[in-house]
Amino acid sequence: MKIKTRLSIIFGVTVFGIVSIIGIVTYNKNMEMGTVDAKKTMQISAELAAKEIEEKLDDFTKMVKVSGVDSVFASSSQNQVVSEHIDKLAENYGFTSGNILDRKGVSRKDGTDFSERDYVKEALAGKVNISDLTLSKYTGNYGFSVASPVYTKNQEINGVVYYRMDVNFMSKILDQIVISEGSYTYLVDGNGMVIVHPDESMIGSYNIADSKNGVGSIADRILAQVSGAGEYSDETKEYLCGYSPVQGTNGWTIVVTAPKEDFMESTYDTMKTIVVVEFFALVFALILAGLFAGSIGEAVHQVSQTLVSLSKGDLNHQIEPSKRGDEIGQLQNSARELQQTFKKIIYETNMILGGMANYDLTQAAMNSYPGDFNQLSDSVNQIRVILQRLIREVQESAYSVGTGSDELADAAESLATGTVTQAASINQLVVNVEDMVECIARNSDNEEQVQERLQQLDTLIINGNNEMKQLCDVVGQVENMSSDIQNIIGTIETIAFQINILALNASVEAARVGERGRGFAVVADEIGSLATKTAESSNETAELITNCLKKIESVMACADSTSKCLKDIVENSEKISKAFKNISIDTKEQADKSSRIKFEISNISDVVQINSATAEETAAATQELSEQAKNLSKLISRFRV
Repeated sequence: MKIKTRLSIIFGVTVFGIVSIIGIVTYNKNMEMGTVDAKKTMQISAELAAKEIEEKLDDFTKMVKVSGVDSVFASSSQNQVVSEHIDKLAENYGFTSGNILDRKGVSRKDGTDFSERDYVKEALAGKVNISDLTLSKYTGNYGFSVASPVYTKNQEINGVVYYRMDVNFMSKILDQIVISEGSYTYLVDGNGMVIVHPDESMIGSYNIADSKNGVGSIADRILAQVSGAGEYSDETKEYLCGYSPVQGTNGWTIVVTAPKEDFMESTYDTMKTIVVVEFFALVFALILAGLFAGSIGEAVHQVSQTLVSLSKGDLNHQIEPSKRGDEIGQLQNSARELQQTFKKIIYETNMILGGMANYDLTQAAMNSYPGDFNQLSDSVNQIRVILQRLIREVQESAYSVGTGSDELADAAESLATGTVTQAASINQLVVNVEDMVECIARNSDNEEQVQERLQQLDTLIINGNNEMKQLCDVVGQVENMSSDIQNIIGTIETIAFQINILALNASVEAARVGERGRGFAVVADEIGSLATKTAESSNETAELITNCLKKIESVMACADSTSKCLKDIVENSEKISKAFKNISIDTKEQADKSSRIKFEISNISDVVQINSATAEETAAATQELSEQAKNLSKLISRFRV
């Protein structure tokens, strides 16, 4: 796109944008002011309508109060007279109908029961009131009732008088309020139920508080018993409304509503005017932009062509010098000088870099140039000097690298030989360590078996010690019994001695008797002989028991000695068992450490193997490095410095 066209578009869009912003701000301001004025108008209309209904209802209240103290209602007991009188008053006051009720809320005209109606209850309680929307029990139509208590001469409540008015009565008042072509007015009670509306199908069936859409979005404000105005929208339109409470009622509110578009005609006319102005402003802006762009387009085009050539590497395109004294002339002359400077810089840089490409670093340095161009000149000259120094140093380093690489190759070869020998030694060490690990493992297994045998031996020794203790107990019991046996032998000896004395006495007595005691003497002799043998036997038995006791004492001494030995054996076996446990633990620890040593030696072996391979690779690399150093020396020798 040419700069002339671009400038024309930019200038036109700028003018169009400014005019559009002004138009939008003006339109929004007019919309806001129109909306505020319409709201005020509708609020005032709602307040005036509420005031008119309040005055009407106040008149109705006064009328029914007068009827409440009417002498006919207070004193007459004839229902026919009362019925004719109430009908006449209703007609005179302009009500739809009237009725008179007794103290129970029952009509004195026809006996209809109205006791459940709120306005009847309030009237019987002594309060003059106006009912909410109710259905007539006679006609079935919606309407309102104005009720008052009927007082006797003694100021006692004797019944209720009320007058009925249809919703049409209210509709006539509300229909007089016309704000715009699409406006309408309706009346709601304290709960939001529509009680008067141009659309009779909504009366008693539509409640503005049942929905949060449409007028329901501001229902809380409408039912707040405060005058005001608001906005809401339904599926097709936006609406403005004003509202005002009706004092003296159960929360009635007048609502005046109209489509918002009814108040926006002046705003729409303003918007049309703005659109026309914007169109002519845009045309004028395009014309001015074209004239302005034409004055600078040629010079800019020439400079642009030169810059395009420079970007393509063409330095032969010439720019004619300009005689203009403004910024366009300065631009054209500066572009010409820039093209000439670029051409010189490229020529000198090409000479130096071309020489470098041919291994010639003896080219002359670049000249100085103004401003930042001199940085390029200095950089190229520094590169030329740095390369000269670098080539000289590389030549010297290449010789040093060649000599060092030969020495490094010899050292690497010696290192590789030593590493191979070390790897063989490490492998043999790994084999020896593996054998040692296997021996330690077998020792550990044998020690575990010895430990088990020692535990079994320990158990047997403990059992033998217990048996020896039992033997000692038995021997002790026998020893105790031998004492009893000695006592018994002593008793037998005593008895033998007494028998012997008895036999002796018997022999003496038998001798005294003579021949008649001879047989008795024989018996006495036998008894004496038996006593003698008994004494001898008891003495032998005593000797045997004494010998037995001596043997038992020897056995007890041996048993005690054996028990002590067994105790020592048990204690020593426990110490041996503990020692073997410690040996087993140490052996296992040695096995673990030997396994670790084996693992570490394996790692060392792997490292040695790697080092061996690395040494061989290093030897090969140093040999290759020596060859590369020779090649580098050949390449560097081609440069002329």
